[in-house]
Amino acid sequence: MISAIDEFISLATKSGSKEFYKLMGKVGGKLSNVTGVVVSGLEYTNGKISGLELTFDVGASVGSIWISAQVGATFGGGWGFVAGAATGVVSEYVIKPLYTNYVYPQLVVPTQKIYNSSWTGFYNNIIFNISRYH
Repeated sequence: MISAIDEFISLATKSGSKEFYKLMGKVGGKLSNVTGVVVSGLEYTNGKISGLELTFDVGASVGSIWISAQVGATFGGGWGFVAGAATGVVSEYVIKPLYTNYVYPQLVVPTQKIYNSSWTGFYNNIIFNISRYH
């Protein structure tokens, strides 16, 4: 543990150390994704977002980390950062608004209504038939 702290201090004190900036980029990227997931979890707990939106947020964060790691391992850290950031931006500012404004109200809500009404009718039919014979 002490050697890791010593290594960090030596990297931080070198003027213009590329390794230090790489380290800070990795730590900052991982912390921002973890923080995003925690905030989404709290919003879900407080009833501000749905379970589907929580799932999307967690999936977008995990996807961003995975894409960033794969591109970074293949082409280098800078390209990995760009790919991860682009994934996060596209998911947050393109896909999420499309889902919220079009897919959810036009597809999900009507499908839920059909599903709920069919199951309600099914259960009411069973209860009616049971009560009729008892």
